[in-house]
Amino acid sequence: MLYKKIELYPKTWIKTPLESDTILWYVFAFGFAQDNDDIKQIFEDYKSWKLPFLITNAFVSSENEVFVPRPIYFDTRWGNQMKSDENNLKKAIENESERKKKKKVSLIKFTDLKRYLSNKQDEILDNTIQIDFDDIIQQDVIWKNTIPRFHAADTNPFAENADFAKKYTIYVKIFDEKESDIFLNFFNFMKNLFETIGFWAGKSRWFWKFKKIELVDLTEQEKEILDFVEEWKKQGNYLVLNNYKPTNEELEMIDFDNSYIDINWKNTKTIQEFNENFFKGNMNFIKAGSVINMRSDEKVGWGQMSLKGSYYESWKGVNFGYLF
Repeated sequence: MLYKKIELYPKTWIKTPLESDTILWYVFAFGFAQDNDDIKQIFEDYKSWKLPFLITNAFVSSENEVFVPRPIYFDTRWGNQMKSDENNLKKAIENESERKKKKKVSLIKFTDLKRYLSNKQDEILDNTIQIDFDDIIQQDVIWKNTIPRFHAADTNPFAENADFAKKYTIYVKIFDEKESDIFLNFFNFMKNLFETIGFWAGKSRWFWKFKKIELVDLTEQEKEILDFVEEWKKQGNYLVLNNYKPTNEELEMIDFDNSYIDINWKNTKTIQEFNENFFKGNMNFIKAGSVINMRSDEKVGWGQMSLKGSYYESWKGVNFGYLF
């Protein structure tokens, strides 16, 4: 298995989230539009479950650190404190402000993942609270005009605040080193697309493009973290790092009582085949940061099968939800 990472430096804010399924759909759509045989073949590989590589969502990054969604864990010790004697309850109340600070932490360093998943949550969160994210997350003001439905000439300007990172990082898992050229074809097409045309909503305006996109080797520490995540799977535990769509069979294998799952619900535009009218449908992915534990009872054993994911397909669009 081979790991790489894609580093993206935006010119300014990006309206459409840089999530795994959206990135793939966007690249594949333009690949077909430009009749690119390499991209079309990768698409067919994905549809036939012959995955040459997988990507994570794009994560907020500084020059030296990547920040990933904080893995979802519920602190069961809080309930035990409430049931204990008065002194512990008093201590819990005194620490309430600190608990709320930790609760608000939504991102942690990628290099802290291994320790976080090894029950070092308090230590990691204490350190994360001290990080000044104002140096990492940029702010922009977007000016727009309101266009009323019935009086199009009566427009009013308004402003929106938008946040964006100085840099984003996408991790890539290539299953076989022989397939690295396949991924390289994907990356080169994606780089050219993002730097020249832009990414999704608002791409016709200059600032939804990227200054620079690079393919970079992982550090030894990053490799260690991803190896740990792979080993964690062998114990029936999964950390979700991209948008994941489980199959019906996989849903039967998940221990929902002991998993910590958030849903990424997308209201998406697709087409009715019988009359070609656009309408809004929906897709549901398990969100990055979710922690899945597998059942190990007599009926379903996690050792018999690993989670892989699937995809949504409408008449003219496919959104892949394979698990990184």
